[in-house]
Amino acid sequence: IISALSNPMYTRTFMAIEEQAHEMGYEIIVAQTLNNAEREADCIRRLLARQVDGLFIRPVYRPDPSAGIYEELKKRKTPTVILGHRALFCSDFTNVETDDLAAAKAVTEHLLDLGHRRIACLTGPTFAPWAQER
Repeated sequence: IISALSNPMYTRTFMAIEEQAHEMGYEIIVAQTLNNAEREADCIRRLLARQVDGLFIRPVYRPDPSAGIYEELKKRKTPTVILGHRALFCSDFTNVETDDLAAAKAVTEHLLDLGHRRIACLTGPTFAPWAQER
């Protein structure tokens, strides 16, 4: 479950997951949240109704420390991996995330090596923890 297939980062992630799943004899079902928490809950419930073997979820960010759908997921004990930073509402699940600090350092050093001196940093929404880290 990702925010949108149009996001190149998620497309690459999905491709890697799909390739590995195929090798292991699984097929992938994709759902988009469009960054809408209600739609995310619908996607999760629909996939659970199909009795999927597990979920990969890029959660819709919410500042709340709890989210009912994640409590429901936890109770069901469905194997779930969070893609990206874990917010408080999904902190009980395993996650996979990029090392933003190392990536930012590498890209900044590369740009400096090329002679660039005025470098902008686009972080994302200021309320999101990962944007604050950047």
